[in-house]
Amino acid sequence: MKIDLSADAFYAVGEDYQVVITTGTVDGTSVVGYVVAEFSIENRFERGTDSALLAANVPTNFSALGIESDGDITKVNALDGHTAQTGDSYARLGAPAGASVSADVAAVKVDTAAVKLKTDNLPEGIKKNTAYTSFMFMLVLSSDHVSPSTSASVTGSVSIDGAAFTGLTNSASIAEVGSGLYQIDLAAADLNGVNFVTLRFIAASTDDRLITLKLVN
Repeated sequence: MKIDLSADAFYAVGEDYQVVITTGTVDGTSVVGYVVAEFSIENRFERGTDSALLAANVPTNFSALGIESDGDITKVNALDGHTAQTGDSYARLGAPAGASVSADVAAVKVDTAAVKLKTDNLPEGIKKNTAYTSFMFMLVLSSDHVSPSTSASVTGSVSIDGAAFTGLTNSASIAEVGSGLYQIDLAAADLNGVNFVTLRFIAASTDDRLITLKLVN
């Protein structure tokens, strides 16, 4: 079957068509309405071919859009809510305190290392079975639970790993520092536990003071 497209201005580029029988019979049976063929005029081209219809709808101002020949996007302009960034990083971040940003970072690392060195040396707790001198504690009045208890006669005891309280070795030597603060020298035996000890300090008209200490090797 051959169709002469030039014979009628009806045919147009970019359209689909069907060949339909409008009259006639085959073996006595009407074949009116049967589609015997389908075709299109430049309406099945792949993307990127020379289709006139496709070419008419593809932008050609790639350079103005900031698109390079290899597809890279070189710039973005006028985004909603976007403020274009200009200048170098120093202008936006502020000038470095030292000779450069790298010098500032190096100085911070030095300071951080110094702080780490000190914190690494902080004790995790009280050493077990080792005397501890000048252990200080605060006592307050039982009348208001706030005011410092001064000139009190204090007695101290210890519970080692949850055992019953027994008198501290130097309980009789508890001394007042001032303003409700007292101190005692803890003997090694007072701290001879496996995990922890709890100290108890009592005095007349004074709230009991309980202090639990974690023991470390």
